[in-house]
Amino acid sequence: MTNTQFGFDIAISSCSPYGIGIDFTVPTGIATIASKTGAGGWCTAGNILAYDSSGNYVECSITYAYNISGLTRGWYFWYGYNGTGTYVALSADPTSDSVTLSLLYNGTNWIAFLTDHTNSSNNHSKSFSSSIAGYVIKSGDIWFENGGDTNCCDYSSTFGGMTFSNLTFYNQSGGTITCSASVTGLVPGNHNQPTSNCANTKSICITETVNTSTYVLATNG
Repeated sequence: MTNTQFGFDIAISSCSPYGIGIDFTVPTGIATIASKTGAGGWCTAGNILAYDSSGNYVECSITYAYNISGLTRGWYFWYGYNGTGTYVALSADPTSDSVTLSLLYNGTNWIAFLTDHTNSSNNHSKSFSSSIAGYVIKSGDIWFENGGDTNCCDYSSTFGGMTFSNLTFYNQSGGTITCSASVTGLVPGNHNQPTSNCANTKSICITETVNTSTYVLATNG
């Protein structure tokens, strides 16, 4: 099944960050969507990606694994680069928790962070190396991924929506720096929006709205 992303592209200017972070509340409906994706089923509850100038990327996410070979069904923190990574089991269901995902290059390795402000038992800080040649972040993405469920009805009945906020950039020491960033919604045609195949749904299943400092995903059914 074709995986779909819903979220926002970040174009960075006027600075050279070595880290990026975002806040959000883990949305409802993620486990249900994961259960409808078939063999290898999964769904993420939020991802952050950082790209170098060549298009290589590092990434981390909160993921519900429904039917992934070798994994017990449940919630995980995933981190890695260029699509290859590691799953770490979470201690508790993070649904409705206030969290921060962030990535930082510290001069030696990348570090992926999950900070659960509601339940600290879910907190993780994982160091990893990567093949990425350029460590200064040129662009990024924030989104969630559906794992392949293309039925728009599943979103209108289960997905509670989510708001990304507090987009933050860091220097190599992890200190906050000020950057100019242009944030735009993903182009639906490039990201395989689920088809409108049930009553009262529109052709765009998940809307992507950019406000001054918040980035909102909502069902359009």
